[in-house]
Amino acid sequence: MPVGSSGSVIHLRDAVVAPAGFPALAGATLDVGAGELVALRGANGAGKTTLLRLCAGLAPLARGAASVLGVDLAGNRATVRRSVGFVGHRNGLYGELTARENIAFVATLVGATHDEVEVVLDGFGLTGRLADT
Repeated sequence: MPVGSSGSVIHLRDAVVAPAGFPALAGATLDVGAGELVALRGANGAGKTTLLRLCAGLAPLARGAASVLGVDLAGNRATVRRSVGFVGHRNGLYGELTARENIAFVATLVGATHDEVEVVLDGFGLTGRLADT
């Protein structure tokens, strides 16, 4: 897994995200190493989702320093977005579709083949389990 010069997979120093001028994340400092597990806790509005959106390259850095996978978020958010997945409060699944149908729908959108889908399912130990409830 690529790391930055700090030795961290995620490196934030005094990071500020300020959509419409309001600091939704104000001065966050965080270093996460490869393989580390981190839990974010805080009250509603504390900036947890904004921090995750910043790390996924979805929110612009207003001030401070931030890098993910060794990529500077100040100017290379698109590079990070291609390498990091983010599932927010809304998961993007359709309740009226089965698990298999949801996967087939997304696979079609991204141009994935049946074999590619099977490799991913196998990697998560889900082969043959799409009918499970």
